[in-house]
Order: sequence, then structure tokens, then C-alpha cells
Amino acid sequence: MAIETRPQLVAINHSGSSEYASVDSDFSSMDEHPRLVPTNLLNTQNSPERPPLKATLLNEVSIEDRDLTSAGLSSAQSSSERPRLIVESGRPPLRTLTPQSRPSFITQQQQAFNEQFKDNGLTVSNNSLGSGSFGGVYQGMLNGEDVAVKILVGGEPFHLTQGEGLSLLLDKKNGFHRSSAILIYDSYTKRYHYLERNHPRLSAFDGAEGIYVVGTVSKLRSGGSLNKRLHTLESQAAVGLCQELIQTVDNAHKQGISHGDIAERNILLTPKKEPSSPTQEKLKLADWGCARYSPQGQRNDWEQTRRIISDMGKENVIKDPVETEKLIREVEQRMPTS
Repeated sequence: MAIETRPQLVAINHSGSSEYASVDSDFSSMDEHPRLVPTNLLNTQNSPERPPLKATLLNEVSIEDRDLTSAGLSSAQSSSERPRLIVESGRPPLRTLTPQSRPSFITQQQQAFNEQFKDNGLTVSNNSLGSGSFGGVYQGMLNGEDVAVKILVGGEPFHLTQGEGLSLLLDKKNGFHRSSAILIYDSYTKRYHYLERNHPRLSAFDGAEGIYVVGTVSKLRSGGSLNKRLHTLESQAAVGLCQELIQTVDNAHKQGISHGDIAERNILLTPKKEPSSPTQEKLKLADWGCARYSPQGQRNDWEQTRRIISDMGKENVIKDPVETEKLIREVEQRMPTS
């Protein structure tokens, strides 16, 4: 039975060969720019610890002809006879060990992004804005404007009701840092797609089999993240930002959204167009990769918010203990009982 596993993206050349199916592969010897494909579409070596993998060639159709019945579309007749590869196994494809001297795979992803999305006016630089288990965020340019490009190492299934897909539909007026575009990979057609919020095929890709998010594009916030600015804030400015955070979390919950990862690194600051006291900056809640349309994570969101405010008090960023206690009480009043 064909199964589909969450992919790990690897770069391969246009001839289809791959030296290593791992995150640290070296492709310097290749004649062409690499492109990214999930490893569950590669025929990896057999291992005594895992059952042999079996690959089956099936007829492949273009994204316009794909069976998107799950998205409410009828399937169309195939316009081509290109083969696609389905890996069948009782276990996920094994990962190949790579020498430590190999360069970082993120570099290869950046090169691949620059090749795949150049027609959209997108380029990714080596200027890192942050990193985590998901991958990294880099400064980029989109048609001459500075942007932040998030590159996901493993990719994730594309859904508009959760994760990175959800961030496309957020309302920026509620204090949300949303994505302006999402970068997806179609494992059936082996094509990349650049989807903006108003893309006519956005709903067709939503939840479709074999569609994976490999990156996002969003506005670059000049103020940086809270974890880098924490000890540069004036006490009253910190109080104002905490009030904004409480309101932003509440806005998300009123829409039925649980963020799932409220932390200082995911709170971005940006100068206000019309500065006013007590703070000259406004807050944007970013990184919606763990977000869900579900009330189940709302208590956890408030606990994370309370922890941030408490730490500001302990580290004397908020100098008045009375202000800290007042903010914590406001959080606890909004926190669900269970």
C-alpha cells in the first residue's frame, strides 16, 4: 500500500541524481543549480534494520489536471505521461549519514529558492534573522522591497486552517504578523508554486495530497524581536507592549485560533507611524507554525503570556512590581479554567 511520509527536503540536480539524502549534502560538484524534493520521493538504500523500499511508477499529471477532489474540484484528464515515484514501505525512508565536513543544507535551500522563485522577483540573502528546529529566517528581496523569508527544513502539509497556511488569512489589524505569500512544493508534479493571499488556486491546494509548505514570505520588521530588545526597553514601554500582547492573544482566541508558541523570539517590534506615549513601537505576534483553529491550546497561550510578563518583572524590565502583578491578574482573568 502506498503511504506518504512527512518529507525532508533535499536538493537534487535537474538530471535527477542526488549525492546525499540528508540535510547537509554537498552539491558543489553539480553542473546545474539544485532543486528541492522531499526525501520520501527518493529511492533510498536498503537497510538490514528496515524493510526494503519499493518504488512504483505511476502516470503523473500537471497541477492543473491533478485530482483535487478533496478540495472540491473534479479531476481532469491527464495531459501528459510523465512518471512519478511513490515509495512504499512499512516504515519511513531512512536518513543517510553525511560527513561533518559537508556545508549546511540551509545554504543549498537558499540557492534553490533563488533559482525556483526568481520569476516571482524573490531572492534570499545569507543574512540570518533567526533560526530554530523548523529551519531559518533570512532577509530577502521581493521586487526591490526588503522581506523576511522563512525556510522550512522538512516541509509541512499545506492547510489554510493550521500552521503556516493559516498565517495567510490573518488580519494584520489584530496585531498579527502574517505571511504575504507562501511557498509550496507539489510532490506529484515536482513543481514549486508562489501563492499570495489572493491567489485564485489557493483553496484548490488547501489540504490536497502531496502539497507541502517549504517557506513563507512576510514583511521585514525593522524593530527586531523582543528577546533581542528586552533589556533596551524603558519600563513604561515594556508595560505598554505587554498590554498589546494580551490584546493580541485575546484577538486570536476570539477568532478561535490558538497560537501554540508564544515566546519572546516570536514577538516582533516595529516603529509606530504616529508615535505616542508610552511606547514608540507596536507589537506583532509572529511564527504561526504551531497555530490551529482550536480552543484546546488557548490556556497554554495564556500561560506562555503570563510567563513572559513575569520574567519582565523578575529581570527588572518592568520596574514597578504593582504593574507586573496587575498585568498578570489581567492574563489570569482571561485564562480558561480547563
